[in-house]
Amino acid sequence: KTAYEISTRDWSSDVCSSDLSLVIGSMDSVKASVNNVCAGTSVTYTAFVTAGIPDPVITFYVNGNAVQSGISNTYSHVPADGDVVVASFHTDYPCAFVLDSSNALSPVTMVVYPIPAAPTVTVGGATTFCNGGSVTLTSSYTGGNTWTGGATSDALVVTMNGSYSVKYTSQYGCVSPNSAPTVVTVNANPTVSISGSSAICPNTFTTLSAVASAGSGTISSYAWTLNGTTDAGNTQSISVNTAGSYTVTVTNSNGCSTTSAALALAQSVPPTAAISASCTSLTPGQTAVLTGSPANAVTYAWSLDGGNTLSTSNPYTTAVGAFGTYKLKRSEEHT
Repeated sequence: KTAYEISTRDWSSDVCSSDLSLVIGSMDSVKASVNNVCAGTSVTYTAFVTAGIPDPVITFYVNGNAVQSGISNTYSHVPADGDVVVASFHTDYPCAFVLDSSNALSPVTMVVYPIPAAPTVTVGGATTFCNGGSVTLTSSYTGGNTWTGGATSDALVVTMNGSYSVKYTSQYGCVSPNSAPTVVTVNANPTVSISGSSAICPNTFTTLSAVASAGSGTISSYAWTLNGTTDAGNTQSISVNTAGSYTVTVTNSNGCSTTSAALALAQSVPPTAAISASCTSLTPGQTAVLTGSPANAVTYAWSLDGGNTLSTSNPYTTAVGAFGTYKLKRSEEHT
């Protein structure tokens, strides 16, 4: 504000009056709360007024057009690039100086940066696949990318279920809208193991079974192989009589497959059997004690002259006077 001192004098009495101070109001400046902003940002402008006259009316102008007039010294709006904002004030006192849009002080010229367009995403393959697969998503922008989950690379390798989008931040810090989402579906693989014996006796069969779950969807097929190449069957369980390495591949209705660990089926060596007798000649009323060896068999079966099994005990005591040719069948268990 500016103060002027005015003195008056009564020449008839040669007496001077007291001083009178007159204060003329002024406007110091208009300031924006922020400049160099991204499009869509609301900015508040403040007029800093030093007024010697009470209750000045402040008018804000944007590009020469009055947009607000009143006692408030602030005005808010969303500027466009190049907007010029000024403020003026006036009062109803008839002698007051009026500051209007033509002579307003401290114009503010706004710098407004555009919001970038949303990125487009290039999808580098199928977005539905089995566990263990992947798809690469690539943004149309180089640098400044932020993906769902926080990754900041230009390309994102996706291995998990989810909805993925990317946004771009310009060199001025302006953030684009998100890209259209890309939905990725990852189907679980089956699980499978083989149940069955690991040994087989000559000229016999054993059953191997697939113990499986679909993972996702339902189980659609089984495929058995022997030694990695030979087709050994296409059912959940197979009956086999050939030693070797067996695997089974299970496929579900989503096309996802898992191959089991190999089961090695070994050819067992037939057990041996020997008989020792307490005597080989019987007198009337006499018995003989027959002992089979080795003694670690699971089962023993004694027979006389090719007949039915007489006993499964070991040792075996013959009947009184039961002479003839005795045979022993000895069995062992293999797993």
